[in-house]
This record gives sequence, C-alpha cells and structure tokens, in this order.
Amino acid sequence: MGDQLRDASSSPVVVRCKNLRKTYEGKVEAVRGLDLTIYTGQCYGLLGPNGAGKTTTSKSSKPSRSDFRNG
Repeated sequence: MGDQLRDASSSPVVVRCKNLRKTYEGKVEAVRGLDLTIYTGQCYGLLGPNGAGKTTTSKSSKPSRSDFRNG
C-alpha cells in the first residue's frame, strides 16, 4: 500500500460547472443548481434513479467558447 492519495485541488481543473440548470419548456426542471469540479486524474460517476438528470447533466456540460482559458 505505497499509494498515497494526493490533494486534487493542486491539479488543473478539467471540468467545472457552476449553478448548472436545465429546464424543459419552462416547466420541468431536469437539473437545478449543480456545482461540480473535476480535477485532472479524478474519476467520477453520476448516480441516481431514472429521471434524475444524469444524461441531461452530461449533455448540458459541454463547454462554451467563454469557458476556454489559457494557462
């Protein structure tokens, strides 16, 4: 057991969502206020029952032009 857990916050961010929301036809909230940060080297999964917004979250979290930064 020589493996050590390292502090992920010292790694570069590869995915960041702040207050992600998705509403269909202004009535159905599929995702409400999700905050998610994933660092290089992390593995994550979205768990939940059918209709919980897992697929919507993964499809909605594609970057926009303003999300790209150098450095």
